[in-house]
Amino acid sequence: NFASGYINLAAIYSQIGDKNSALDALSYARTLAKSVDERYLIEFNSAIIYFNDQDFATSLEYANKAKSIKMTQEVLILNKR
Repeated sequence: NFASGYINLAAIYSQIGDKNSALDALSYARTLAKSVDERYLIEFNSAIIYFNDQDFATSLEYANKAKSIKMTQEVLILNKR
């Protein structure tokens, strides 16, 4: 599935500090996502990108979206900050 490729690409962009390209890749992955896991990873990774950028309000929005898709321990930790 192509969504996974864009999710991975976003992770690479994020690792090298290119937030805008990472978010663009996730936005495109969102249009391709078919599985619950893909949709969850897109929202969770978006939350992490915004969290690392210290945009906590936006991070929380995406963490809540991820939580509504699939509850995990990682999202619970983000929601407590």
